[in-house]
Order: sequence, then structure tokens, then C-alpha cells
Amino acid sequence: MKPRHVAVRALFCLMLLTVLTSGCATLTKHAAAPDDASDTKTITAVAPPEAYLAIVEDVGRVLAYVYTAPPSQIPAIWPVEASGRYISDCFKPSGRSRQQHKGVDIIVPRGTPVCASAGGRVSFAGLGRGYGHMVKIDHLNGYETWYAHLDFTLVTAGDILSSGDQIGCAGHSGNATTDHLHYEIHKNGQPVNPEAFLKQ
Repeated sequence: MKPRHVAVRALFCLMLLTVLTSGCATLTKHAAAPDDASDTKTITAVAPPEAYLAIVEDVGRVLAYVYTAPPSQIPAIWPVEASGRYISDCFKPSGRSRQQHKGVDIIVPRGTPVCASAGGRVSFAGLGRGYGHMVKIDHLNGYETWYAHLDFTLVTAGDILSSGDQIGCAGHSGNATTDHLHYEIHKNGQPVNPEAFLKQ
């Protein structure tokens, strides 16, 4: 697990522990014992519901800060770096279902590292129908990228990534006959042309 993933999960566990332990307030009072004036008793009082609500709101604000990507964080780099890479099948969003192509196919050798084209959170990593081994990254600003026909994946759902982090390697799993990366960009749930985002 990458250090930043450990840090984020450690932060979450710390905040959860705070919620559990802050629910009770410990009060100490002196008992009126004539033989020992220093004798004390500990009384545990449950905090009112308003205290719990304030804690939950604080946790929510911190999590929102940790998991929210800046608006400028959009897919802006090639997800693969390999000499001789080229797009073999372009974006075709309309037509009959078999003629539609909601992304681009980038020809690269099997085993080529596939990287996140922008930072975000892994929303899915596994087998997709027809896509084979695939990864979906939610960039938390309306954009989501899909990486399909991978040989294998290196991430799991919930992982936090930075731009350029490796998520797997190219292959031809699923409905694919040759080694390549199928790459999609979705904006507000709708596929858009990835070529408009790829730097030449």
C-alpha cells in the first residue's frame, strides 16, 4: 500500500476513534468521607446529542477536504508512455450499439504500464463485462476515467491516486483480440472524446 493511502486511512481511523471516545466525558468529584478527604470517585456522563453532531460535522469537513479534487484536476496526460503508441480506433459515440465506441484504443505492447491520467479515487477495479480487467477513477469533479482490457490491475476500490500513478499494465483481456489500452473519459456521466484531452 502506498504511503499516502496509509496516511489517509490512518487519519480516518483516528477520527473514528475520536468519535467513539468523545461520546463520554469523565468528571471527578471529591467524596464527603470524613476519614479520607482525598478520596475521589469518578463519574462518567454521556455527552448530549449536540456534541455527537458537532463531532460528525468536523469529521465530514476533514473527509471532504481529503477526498475533494481541485476543479483543475482533469485528465490531461496520456495514460501510457510507449514509443510507437498510436490510436487505432477513435471515439464514436453515436450509431448502432455495435458501432459505438465510447473511448479510444491506444496500441501498446502487452505489459506497458498504465497510469492515472489525473488524481482521484479508484471507484472500481476488477472485471467488467466485455472490458476485461479494468479500472475506473473518479476525479471528484465530474470527470471519471476508464482503463480497460488490462493484463492485470495494481489498485483496489477506494485507493487515492495522484496523476501518473501506475494502476496496471496493458493487455488484451475481455473482448479484445490484440494488445492495447481502451481508454474512456466521462464527464458528468456522459462519455466525451479523450483525444481532446491527450497532449500530443
